[in-house]
Amino acid sequence: MKTIEDKDGQVVLRLRVQPGASQNAVTVHSDGRLRAAVTAPAAEGAANEALIALLAKTLRVPKSSVLLVRGRTSRDKVLYIKYLTAAHIRTRLGVDEKDLGKGGTRDRT
Repeated sequence: MKTIEDKDGQVVLRLRVQPGASQNAVTVHSDGRLRAAVTAPAAEGAANEALIALLAKTLRVPKSSVLLVRGRTSRDKVLYIKYLTAAHIRTRLGVDEKDLGKGGTRDRT
């Protein structure tokens, strides 16, 4: 599975979240996977809410178009993004498709 892929009229986005970070950011890790750092703690869904807000702001879409579909209690998340294509998301994140890994979001270290 790709990190960012078009599927059924929306985009599937797979990433790993670091709650309690010093700043909010979306980056590509050296292993080719997307990482999102959020300052919110991983308690009572705060990090998930912060992740959705961060992605909505970064991608310039309404928060209602960012849906967390897997990983509510895990650092590894799968989200659906409406109204954009995978190419638009890569452009707005400033990443090249060749920089992204094709694996899931689980580290293999």
